[in-house]
Amino acid sequence: MKKALAWLLARIQKSTGMPTVHIAVPKILLTVLLAELQRKLSSPREINRTLHKYGIWGGSICLVSMARPEDLQKIFPRDHKVEKVADFMEIYGKIAWYLFAGHMPSMEIKIIKLSKGPALKGTIISDPRKETFVKDILSPRGVSPYYVCSGAYEAATAIAFRILKVDNKWWSVWRPLLDKEGLVGFYIWKENPVNEVVEIIEKEEPHFFKDVTLEDSAQYIKSYIGVDILS
Repeated sequence: MKKALAWLLARIQKSTGMPTVHIAVPKILLTVLLAELQRKLSSPREINRTLHKYGIWGGSICLVSMARPEDLQKIFPRDHKVEKVADFMEIYGKIAWYLFAGHMPSMEIKIIKLSKGPALKGTIISDPRKETFVKDILSPRGVSPYYVCSGAYEAATAIAFRILKVDNKWWSVWRPLLDKEGLVGFYIWKENPVNEVVEIIEKEEPHFFKDVTLEDSAQYIKSYIGVDILS
């Protein structure tokens, strides 16, 4: 898995000509965006929903420009074995964080058995000693700048699944961690009933759908990417 991680990173660096994005400019832009949203929206929930939506839009653009189909195909298991999909989730999750933060995060993967197939829970935790473009940004109580990141991960995963032609097999949702700097997300085998999926996600992460619902995610992904994650 480490070899695959290093190989994919080198491929992306070569194709983009840049090792990582510089965080100063995105940090300034996010600060300005938050100030503008505070002026227009009074509800922290609405600000979080808007940040997630913008993240989906931005994440879809970045993924299309950075990821080559042949690179994704080399690391995604065509047999859909859950342990190998877990490896893909870790490689993909870490690479995305590295490109936008400049450092590798820690990431834990948990395999969950559901009635019709597996789900995978991925927890990405930023290195507290390192900078990211969302770290230490002042925001109103109840607002998490990490919703931009969760939206970006949601979009990037949806597009990757479409490129790989497995969007009829898997779907994914992501949200900020509640008490740490990072994200938590799920890969879901599509044959599983949605109500069962929601139940297990809320059992694992009770806050997950508090501000951005599953219906919100489905609507944003459909609107910006044209992927129906729930059908």
